Amino acid sequence: LNVAPFAPDLNGPANDSWINASKPTYSWTFKDVNSSDTQSAFQLQLASSSAFTTTTYDSGLVVSTTSSHTPSSDLSEGQQYWRCRTRDKGGAWGPYSAGRLIKIDYTAPTAGTPSDAGAWSTSSTVNFTWTPSSDNVSGIAGYYISIGTSAGASDVVDSAWTATPNYTMTGGVNGTAYYAKIKAQVNGAIARVHFREG
Repeated sequence: LNVAPFAPDLNGPANDSWINASKPTYSWTFKDVNSSDTQSAFQLQLASSSAFTTTTYDSGLVVSTTSSHTPSSDLSEGQQYWRCRTRDKGGAWGPYSAGRLIKIDYTAPTAGTPSDAGAWSTSSTVNFTWTPSSDNVSGIAGYYISIGTSAGASDVVDSAWTATPNYTMTGGVNGTAYYAKIKAQVNGAIARVHFREG
């Protein structure tokens, strides 16, 4: 008598996590009451709803003993749920796992160009500002700013964090040109860089 396997344990991606890949790899652990039984096939689905009434991706029946799957085409950005079921070597299918939430965002945000007081400043304190970045999937978390004495350098400020689109540099040296580099960070962990002389 062959007993069908249990629903697999989902390993990754983690539940309710941001993924910045267009083709994330999904993994799970095959489970069966018979410890000597093994996986012979699987089916993985994604849907925009935890009810899985309509799927956005379906691997179909994949004959494989490997407990992971990477879609061959780019997935849609945004919130999705994924689940998996497995078949044992005796040909019995187990139930689907419970759905797990993931959030996909692989498009870099827009990034504003930093500006300052102009080509020359009479103060050793310089306030850099820029147009707020935008991201229509996961939203903007904040910005990293680097400031150097040559384009692309960070010998003055190295990746300082700010949640707002402005940064005040102190201790400017007379006659020195400063260059600012802005990196907008989205909640989905993708950034875009813009350069501007300060």
